[in-house]
Amino acid sequence: MNDNNYKLIEILHNRASVRNYSEKEIEPEILDQIFKAAVHGPSGGNLQPWSVIKIQNQEVKDKLGEMVFQKFISKAPVLLLFCMDLRRNEILAKKGNAPYTARESFRHFWISFQDTIIAAQNICVAADAYGLGSCYIGTIMEFHNETVDMFKLPSGVYPVVLLSIGYSQTKYPKPTKKFSADIMVHDEVYQDPDPEELWNAYQERENHRIIEINDQRMIAFEKCCRDVFSPEEAERCIELVKKQNGFNMTQYVFGLHYEANGMPVGNLEFLQNFKNSGFSWMEKSRFDDIFQEES
Repeated sequence: MNDNNYKLIEILHNRASVRNYSEKEIEPEILDQIFKAAVHGPSGGNLQPWSVIKIQNQEVKDKLGEMVFQKFISKAPVLLLFCMDLRRNEILAKKGNAPYTARESFRHFWISFQDTIIAAQNICVAADAYGLGSCYIGTIMEFHNETVDMFKLPSGVYPVVLLSIGYSQTKYPKPTKKFSADIMVHDEVYQDPDPEELWNAYQERENHRIIEINDQRMIAFEKCCRDVFSPEEAERCIELVKKQNGFNMTQYVFGLHYEANGMPVGNLEFLQNFKNSGFSWMEKSRFDDIFQEES
């Protein structure tokens, strides 16, 4: 393995989210190289159905930080909003007098989403290679209408994820513990993990942490359990928390952080956001009957 290969593997193995940015600006030539890495990412049919909004205006960064409840991103010199973009190819098809129905196609949507995330990850890796850091901001999904208005996103363009990049103000953070490849990689077919082995690996990954009980957490957790479980299951889960004098990490993550009774809320609203952005892949296709008749 040569030095360049080793450096790339080291970057991938040690990647961590940076949430504390210095005031140092990112050199324009480095930004150019980072964006070049994005556009050279793999893309289905080489359609490149994505766009990036580069955000450096401080007022806009401040507003975004407040809006998505991640104020630290306002300190990053650059924010990047990644969007699925079926509009560009639509304009291209119209110019070339070609038929175009990508907004109506789940297949186009699915590949476009993948291509958008691939481009974002290419930028993360490229940023790390230049000594920068980054952090994905998934909560942008909760503010679709505000994001569309703020960045004047036209029909056919859908905001997917926000990324902050910049130089870390402190030493680059240590990577978070992850499951090993033994757990994540399956040979030939999917294999259910042994529950006990999986639990032990999870406990080790999370350093056997127990999150302290307080009134606010307990009230929220009890409600979540009663909303999700049967009455008997809910009481058993609640009593276990009291008995162990705290929340294990699965209880904290799924009962309090990503609340099992809250995360499914608004599914139809998210679907409506796609419709509002000019996508109709979730509806019956106007071509279904034609293809059925032909077959």
